[in-house]
Amino acid sequence: MMFNFIFLSFVIVTGIINISDARNIGRIIGGSDAPEHKYPYQVSFRSQSFLGDFHFCSGSILNEHWLLSAGHCFESTDVSDTTAVAGTNYLNERGDEYALAFAIVHESYVNFFHDDIALVRVVDKIRFNAHVSPIALPTRDYDEDNYPAVFSGWGSTKLWGSSPNELQEIQLKLVSYKNCKEHQTEITSNHICSYSRYGEGICHGDSGGPLVADGYQVKTLELCYLNLNSEILIINDGNNDLSTNKSLWKLDSFANIIYNNSSKIIMNNIKLRKKINFFIIIAKSTIHFHETLEKFKYSSWWNIMAKFIILDSSDQHCTNAQDILYTGWKFNIVTLLFFCINSRQIPMIYTYNPYTNRAPKAWKLSFQSSTVNHQHHNRGWTIYSQQYSTGNICESLNFDRTKYLDGSYIKIVTMCHTNCTWIPGKEYNETVIEKLYPHDLRIIKSLKQSLNVTLKLYFGPNDSGESVEPQGYLKHVQKGLSDLAISWRPPSATYNLTKSYPIAYSKILIATNNQGYCSPLEKIEKFYGVITLISMCILLTLTFIVVLISSKKFKYSFAIFEVIRLLINASLFSKMDTTSRRIFFSMIFLYFLIFHATFQGHLASFLTRIEYRKGAETLEDLRDTKYREIYTYPGVSDVIDDPVVKNKIIMGHIACGNHLINNENAACVTDIIFLTDLAMKYKFELSKKNIGSSKYVYTSRDDWPLMYRVDKILMWLEQSGLAEKWVEMFTEKYLKQREIWEKSSKEFRPVSLTSLEFAFDILGVDPPRTSH
Repeated sequence: MMFNFIFLSFVIVTGIINISDARNIGRIIGGSDAPEHKYPYQVSFRSQSFLGDFHFCSGSILNEHWLLSAGHCFESTDVSDTTAVAGTNYLNERGDEYALAFAIVHESYVNFFHDDIALVRVVDKIRFNAHVSPIALPTRDYDEDNYPAVFSGWGSTKLWGSSPNELQEIQLKLVSYKNCKEHQTEITSNHICSYSRYGEGICHGDSGGPLVADGYQVKTLELCYLNLNSEILIINDGNNDLSTNKSLWKLDSFANIIYNNSSKIIMNNIKLRKKINFFIIIAKSTIHFHETLEKFKYSSWWNIMAKFIILDSSDQHCTNAQDILYTGWKFNIVTLLFFCINSRQIPMIYTYNPYTNRAPKAWKLSFQSSTVNHQHHNRGWTIYSQQYSTGNICESLNFDRTKYLDGSYIKIVTMCHTNCTWIPGKEYNETVIEKLYPHDLRIIKSLKQSLNVTLKLYFGPNDSGESVEPQGYLKHVQKGLSDLAISWRPPSATYNLTKSYPIAYSKILIATNNQGYCSPLEKIEKFYGVITLISMCILLTLTFIVVLISSKKFKYSFAIFEVIRLLINASLFSKMDTTSRRIFFSMIFLYFLIFHATFQGHLASFLTRIEYRKGAETLEDLRDTKYREIYTYPGVSDVIDDPVVKNKIIMGHIACGNHLINNENAACVTDIIFLTDLAMKYKFELSKKNIGSSKYVYTSRDDWPLMYRVDKILMWLEQSGLAEKWVEMFTEKYLKQREIWEKSSKEFRPVSLTSLEFAFDILGVDPPRTSH
């Protein structure tokens, strides 16, 4: 049985993934065409780009004003260019089209696995009819095993395929939270699990679509993270405690909110093996707070995107708020709330926005600095404060500090190949990499526009992948000098750096040096095939024996010349004076009649047509003794199991095209993206069929808070099909050039003496050599 778990926020399915790989988002696979108008609540969200109108997410109708979808579908989407289409099963039909007014993404949405939900408002009222109607909201809990459900959407029907034109449906079985938790420890009670048969499932393109049981959409959640069923880690020095420290007594009401019945409290446990989303640290001083963070930073449960609640147990009356907050940001903590008692004995809450001077209205500006001594700080680092209230505090506490960046800096580094020059430490404009990395430039522009950031681009030396530690430009990222490295890396070659959501899926091909033009003899062998030529040699041998035996004086020279006459379509001198000879030579003449007709018809092509020798097309071809060196990298070598080929492998060369130059005995097995430029320049032969597939990621420094935002944008680019299209555009030049080369093989060149050497080869005679 194959388990999958579906992430739901409120009543929507935001993704379904195989339980063994929580990052392998997919589409409806193994489903079937949905009956016309069976799902009147289904909508398709479509957006405009330079590629035209395309479907990127699904949704469901709540009422005449509101639609429901996934948060990651609208986190970085400009709704002014987006429409919702209802009342049709087909993407090539317009149906009932509605412009969108705005989208509200769940305020606790940080990554695409939790609170991934959005409410979408349409401009005009939705007109209900027999084909368009709202979905029914749940009236019961569906936390049980094997309960039937159905999912519908327009996600691709196969891996890397395009979205189907017709709406798909798939039957699923729900799995209880208890049962699912045993297979996937990362889920919470806010998730819904399902399973399907092997080879069936839900994928990208399906995001935002409805999961329905008994005609009702499944699951609703609560809004405030303080009320979620979560684990809370409380850290203190052994003396401070929420219930005994008198300086904290005015925060009892806040403590009561934390200590709700659904929360699991963990005290000072440094041996946890999973990430925690909620921390409470009782700090008696800034130094103590710093030491606490330093102690736990490298633990397996450290999580910079968690909620950090700092309770002040000192008597400094909030005067240490700025130092505490600054210390938290030095550890890249995004959401930090500092609770303290001021000199007037009023409970206060302090927080910061490290990127902009934005905060909900309840917060009052306390401090803003344009320059803070921290290498990852931006133009403004703003501290806010508010008086603690026992009322509903979720509204103001729960805001995303990374949502609006307002031109904040992101430091990007990329590698420089041998064909470019760079100056260490110099800041470059992103257009500089247009010729080097056109695909990356498109992603960079998307990140810049979607995040509204200012990019600082630097170059660094290449990382060969031969060391156990990052080298070159990746060393910049490891040291924290740059936020993001944008050169493509396979996941297996990212060392201990943070990996991004996959930016591209591509093909692994075999590249070999240009083998030159085929000789006429090779063209003849290719045209007739080995079996035909062997059978002809057998017939010529039989003819030689028959003529020799039939000759009264057994003259070898006579028999040899008879064979030559037969081969060149000349008359034979042998007498056909017996029935057996006539029958034998009749069959021989019939065979060579066909051979001569086809040979003469193609002789001009054999002599004048340009045709390139083919390189290795399969791993089996690499067994050939002429390939003595095979360059590749660890991610690819795993798919090679032939021991003969394995013995030729030279590891650690992902961009191995340079090893083919002037080396006919070498082959390179790597991704097409690392071969296209050199393949065009040196006319390398690339296998037409891929021997495998690969995915690529970016790498970022540890604990970079914006990596979650970057991942969401990369996910959106992949779901919309733009990333896949850009990869195709990246290799398009080579494919066009290859087409030109193949067309040139239909052109002809004049007959020269070298073109006739095959005749001497057949006779076993050294041909005359032309002088140069």
